[in-house]
Amino acid sequence: MKKLLKRLTGPLLILALVGILAGCGADPTPTPPAPTNTPVPTPTATLAPGVPTPTPAPPTPTAAATPTPVATPTPAFDAAAHFKGKVVRFIVSSNPGGSTDLEGRMVAKWLGAFIPGKPRVVVSNIPRIPGYHAAYEARPDGYTIGMTVTGDLHVRRQILDEARYDVRLFQHLGTMGSSPTMVSMTSDLGYADVYAAMGAGSDAPQISFTRNVAGPVNLPGQEMALALICEELALPCRFFNVANDTSAQMLVMLERGEITGYARAAWERLHTLRPGWWTEERLVPLFNMTPNLEIGPNPETGQIYPAPGIDELLSPEAYLKVQAMQGTGFLSKNYWYQPDVPAEIVAAMREVFVNISRDPDYNETMKRVASVDLELGKNFITGEETDRIQQEGVELFLETQDKIAGWQEYYFDKYWR
Repeated sequence: MKKLLKRLTGPLLILALVGILAGCGADPTPTPPAPTNTPVPTPTATLAPGVPTPTPAPPTPTAAATPTPVATPTPAFDAAAHFKGKVVRFIVSSNPGGSTDLEGRMVAKWLGAFIPGKPRVVVSNIPRIPGYHAAYEARPDGYTIGMTVTGDLHVRRQILDEARYDVRLFQHLGTMGSSPTMVSMTSDLGYADVYAAMGAGSDAPQISFTRNVAGPVNLPGQEMALALICEELALPCRFFNVANDTSAQMLVMLERGEITGYARAAWERLHTLRPGWWTEERLVPLFNMTPNLEIGPNPETGQIYPAPGIDELLSPEAYLKVQAMQGTGFLSKNYWYQPDVPAEIVAAMREVFVNISRDPDYNETMKRVASVDLELGKNFITGEETDRIQQEGVELFLETQDKIAGWQEYYFDKYWR
């Protein structure tokens, strides 16, 4: 606009000056106006006798605008109508009577009340790979839910010849029983933390761990990863075989002084099994082996977990190796749908599992019966997050599976034979 005004300013100024000069020095005699040309009317043609007067052509009609089609809204999924009067089959891939079966039946009990439409829920025990197949190959109507023991176990079984499933295609509904593995040592060893124990030497007090390991192929990923961490950090660790390696048996061995190290979910669950151990400082936290899971405050002391994660202690290469070794075993008690179940059914059931994890009665029952504290859903891992962890875990496992046997052989010979 400013440029336009500048362009017009010169001509306007000249015209103004001309007008002023005309008014001041021009001849006073007016110039006669030029004659006006009067338009000659066009003569109307005279029609011959008997010729009809032509009718003017009608105006060309304007084309009507094409109406914009109105999209028909997709009706919202009615979960209550879908599940009402139906039977939901809950397939537990373990034998009856164990802790997995117990926790599965607890979830099944709440499912019947929390699923819209309140369908009947029945539990089927189909152990191991046949259980995966039964859920994976079920009709994709949302009436069959799979439950697996740990995330790592069915990842490693996937490469077996008889396996007909791919964990990367599971549509997880959530993970109820997971918790990070925290490595601790008895306080009588005299180490204040992991940094004090690093490089202590072979003559220093030993942090001893135990497990039942029959041979290299039986060396669990967690114990293999623990041996690698001890090696990388130059910790004074010792490992030996026992016939019984349950968590309960290990706690008895700690009480007797037969072992001095404990690699379990001690920070969050030990207070239910050994009340007072944390307040009495009988154990010292070493490190968190599962740093990709958030650790809440200690339920007994309220203290924030004071030890570092292995991602802070190891080189990136060693950390990746440890993750490949231990896999996704920390995802305990996974619930999932097969790949073709429609998204709206998956979303509805994921919401059901979230609501169950927040239910106070369910939380209290889980703590009392299974020593699992979901903290009203805070420790529940959503279906979307479980999907992500499992997919990454499978990819990492497939990339390193040809190295696993060599690692097992090496660490078994060095620490366990």
